[in-house]
Amino acid sequence: MWPPSCSIAKRYDDPNRLPATRTTRRYGYAKGPAMTLGLPAATAMTIVATYGTATFLQAFLHWRLGHHRLGRWLFRSHMECHHAIYAGAHLASDVYEDEKISLTPFYVAPVGIAGWLAFEALPRELFLVHAATFVAVFALHVHMHKQFHLERSWLDRFGVFQRRRRLHDIHHLNPQKNFAVLEPLWDHVFGTYQARMTSTVESR
Repeated sequence: MWPPSCSIAKRYDDPNRLPATRTTRRYGYAKGPAMTLGLPAATAMTIVATYGTATFLQAFLHWRLGHHRLGRWLFRSHMECHHAIYAGAHLASDVYEDEKISLTPFYVAPVGIAGWLAFEALPRELFLVHAATFVAVFALHVHMHKQFHLERSWLDRFGVFQRRRRLHDIHHLNPQKNFAVLEPLWDHVFGTYQARMTSTVESR
């Protein structure tokens, strides 16, 4: 039939009919499996999965690099700086005392790999959600850790903060326990969770 029907063009204008190639995923033209539940549900799933991934990386790298000889000079730097500053009865100060060498830059490589995998696998909308969530969790991790070591924190009013800080205090008294800053679930998984307090920490 001439002229040809516009149904073919319309078919390829429909995002749901395009093949889920890398290009269509990257630019958001294909919904993919995660989007079949709808954007709100897919967004919520992405946020939860990203939070889990980010907190797992923090706890695992802290455990295996910051507190294990596998980390070599990272291990020595972390123990000789941060754990030397906040040790024994001195677990908090009026102003956070920065260590000479921070482990934060060494999270870049694994986070970069996780970001690349998400970039390749997720539609554009969900990748943006993933990236924003990762940045937010990382910023929360850094901020919470600093607040743990302050004598007076604006977060003291929240019970969840007090519980997380007690766990982190135990970590400084027993460096082989409680590696997670935000999510204690991972310490349960690693077998490194310790909830019992000492008299030194209870006095705070």
